[in-house]
Order: sequence, then C-alpha cells, then structure tokens
Amino acid sequence: MNETVSVPDSLADIVAWESKALAHIATIGPDGGPHSSPVWFDWVSNELKVSLYDGSQKMKNVKRDPRVSVSIVDPADAYRYVEIRGVVVSFERDIGLEFITRMAGKYLGLDHYPWHEEGQVEVTVTIKPTRITGMSSQPTPAAHVCRYGRVSVGAVRCCSTGGRRSKLRCSERRMRRLSVSGTLRGIRTFVGKGWASWLRTRSLRWCRGCHLGR
Repeated sequence: MNETVSVPDSLADIVAWESKALAHIATIGPDGGPHSSPVWFDWVSNELKVSLYDGSQKMKNVKRDPRVSVSIVDPADAYRYVEIRGVVVSFERDIGLEFITRMAGKYLGLDHYPWHEEGQVEVTVTIKPTRITGMSSQPTPAAHVCRYGRVSVGAVRCCSTGGRRSKLRCSERRMRRLSVSGTLRGIRTFVGKGWASWLRTRSLRWCRGCHLGR
C-alpha cells in the first residue's frame, strides 16, 4: 500500500485537468455484485479524487468495502483508456462545496454546482491506486502489399500470397480496369467491336491475377 503507482506518460493526458473524460467507478454492492456509474474526477498527486454524496449507494458500498475499480476512456479515441484498481483511503466532507464546484468548472465551465439539493452532504473521496493498466493507441489494421506492389490496408487476400478475405476492393484492380476501359475506347475507334471484345476478355483475365476485394 505504500508503493506509489502512477499513470504512464503515454496515458497521462487522459487524467489531466484539461481532460473532460468521465471516470466509471465500480464498487461492490451489499450482495457482492458490482455497482458501476460515471463520475467527475480529479487526478492529484497520483491519487484519484471523486465527489459522492452521503447516503448514495456508491458511498455505502465504499464505506463497507473500500476496494474499487475505475475505467477512464479518452473522449477523442475510445481505444485509449486507463484502468485504475485501488482502495478508498479517505472521506472528507466538502464544506462550502469547494471540490464539487471545481469539478463543475472543469466539466461544465460554471462557477457553481447546479444540482446541489438542500440538505445533501457532498463528500470528497480519495482513491489510492494499487494497480494501473490501459491502452495507449488503437490497433493498426494489417497492410497488404498486392503482387503489383500496391498497398491496401485491411485487404489481405491475393492469388500470390493467400490469406483471409476482405470487403475492401483492391485499388490495383480498380486502376487496371480504368486503364483497360480507356484503352478499349481507343481501340474500338480503329478496329471495331470484334477486336475490342477479344481484348476485353484477355484484359479481364489479366485483372483476375489479383483477387483482392472479390
């Protein structure tokens, strides 16, 4: 518990003050089942601070069992996220609504918390991480180089290389068809439809040399 766990530099922007990401905090309910909901948060000195109101289900859960799990997803890229597992180490009554007002400024741009109800007691809860994991970038689709040297990202089937099929059409195939089409129009002018039809058949056979996108 004395060891400091920090967010990796590659993910630090997700928990930075400028981030508008929400923290989905999961607590353990009275029957042992999970209870999860999104909350505003502040990341301060390698600790996560959230505001809960006294009497809420989340507050009851963490008072009974301080273990929590929190996931924070980058609003700009759903494949980047931070997962924080830890324990609640302190409860501090938010006198004057100072903390929740700061959170309203961060997320809403307001100088007051608009949903406070008379008699509701806000509590600032501090979570000390015991483990932090995450993903820093979206997986990149495999690029396929067709037999003619052109790259089609995600297209991975060719008669010369094998592999699985893709719905993406081969850019090489489209380009060859356009080239063949233009050539046929020119030839038709000089030699008539007979030679043009024969050449179209031969050209389509050549196009079938690459099966990408079929």
